[in-house]
Amino acid sequence: MTKECPKRMLKEEFLKRVMDSKLSSNQALTQLTEQLHAYEKRYNLRSEVFYWLIVGTPAEDQPGFIA
Repeated sequence: MTKECPKRMLKEEFLKRVMDSKLSSNQALTQLTEQLHAYEKRYNLRSEVFYWLIVGTPAEDQPGFIA
């Protein structure tokens, strides 16, 4: 059985929900952590490694990488 990836939420929506107190700080951090782990698993690359590979390259400014 595979775990389903969390639903993607736009940054603006996420910030609005946190600011409107629809999410507690712990809930917000949990969602961010789950999304980060899903990306790391999907691309088989830890965030720290990705960061060091992408910074300073033209791809750094591409919307897909920024997201």
